Amino acid sequence: MARLLPLIAALVLSPAASGLAAQRLETWPRFEPAAPFAPAPDRVKVGNYALEGLAIGAVAVGVASLLVVGDSCGSGAPGTTCSSNKGDSFLLGAGIGAFVGLLVGGVIPKYGPAPAP
Repeated sequence: MARLLPLIAALVLSPAASGLAAQRLETWPRFEPAAPFAPAPDRVKVGNYALEGLAIGAVAVGVASLLVVGDSCGSGAPGTTCSSNKGDSFLLGAGIGAFVGLLVGGVIPKYGPAPAP
């Protein structure tokens, strides 16, 4: 029986092998890269988004750090105040967020209308 098992498997799988051969592509599809991106001719580079990134980063990270410290502040000893910790955490988070936002916004170009000749 052990000698017949490979023969039976070959007979059962041979129709499947011929069906797979029919699935081959005649020609391989070719990848054609698109044209490189270029801004519209009536628009020129007028700067970058450094100031916008600074503002968004400062507000977002400052508020997030304020919320984290505000949640953990109530778990301290009774009778202690956390107002100075909240203010310090907001300023620290705002400073870090402003720096990161400045770096990220500085690498994104800003385009505007071309000046009239």
